[in-house]
Amino acid sequence: MQLDALKRTVDRTNQDLEATRTQVSQLKKDIMDKQGKLRDIVELRESLNEKLKVATEAELSAEELAARMDELMEGEERRQKVVE
Repeated sequence: MQLDALKRTVDRTNQDLEATRTQVSQLKKDIMDKQGKLRDIVELRESLNEKLKVATEAELSAEELAARMDELMEGEERRQKVVE
């Protein structure tokens, strides 16, 4: 009787152990999947930051160019007034 009870306890413990091992394996797989997704997201973020930097620099360059054109236009207008 005691032996049967101990056998059932051992069997239940083995089942619990196998279930826990399965859960651990699944958790490890989930961690690896999430780490891969995180790497992809980090790479995407870095790429987007670089694109933002390029776009910002281009915008500044366009603004600088517009300012230079304004200066040239004003200079030309002043020169025309002097000629008149």
